[in-house]
Amino acid sequence: MTLDEIKRRFEFSTDFNEIFDAFEVALALKVRDLDLYRLLFMNPSLSPDELCLFGEKLAREVEGIAFEIYGWLARVFEATHSMLDNYELTFEYYRKAAAVRPEEVSCAGALQTLNAFAPLLRSVATAEDWERLWEELLRAIGSHRVGDRPDRIEPRAVKRRPKNFPKLKEPRAQARRKLMKGAKRVGKKR
Repeated sequence: MTLDEIKRRFEFSTDFNEIFDAFEVALALKVRDLDLYRLLFMNPSLSPDELCLFGEKLAREVEGIAFEIYGWLARVFEATHSMLDNYELTFEYYRKAAAVRPEEVSCAGALQTLNAFAPLLRSVATAEDWERLWEELLRAIGSHRVGDRPDRIEPRAVKRRPKNFPKLKEPRAQARRKLMKGAKRVGKKR
């Protein structure tokens, strides 16, 4: 089977077995062409389960493209909002992409976006409005990327400076009571 035949099957075939055979040949040939696999993910005849099957296998088998594959799957599920499960799949594949290259996803940006959307999500009146807002939230989270940060390595240690006072080794209230009992009052009496 030629690459043109694989491309044709990925793009136009509606038969799962035919698509799967072409996929197996592409893996055997070690094809790393992301545009070819994008055609597979955009095939409207494939169900979400079938897309997950192809994406997971591709991410495992072809080295170095897992981030792109997971990101594409997340965007495909985000764009096809015909089922509520697609939102869960969208988050799942954004999470997997972040696990592959955590240095490129802004966790702080995602958290800030989620906190900004929380009051709006709680106040939505209709299911349609909630769905529309949810899509906007997903798009906003997916848009937060961090730039290339070479040599960004910080040690996981705390630098402590010596102090002139002993460490507090008991509850603060108990230490205060001890001080009140034994301390002499400094200053003028009233």
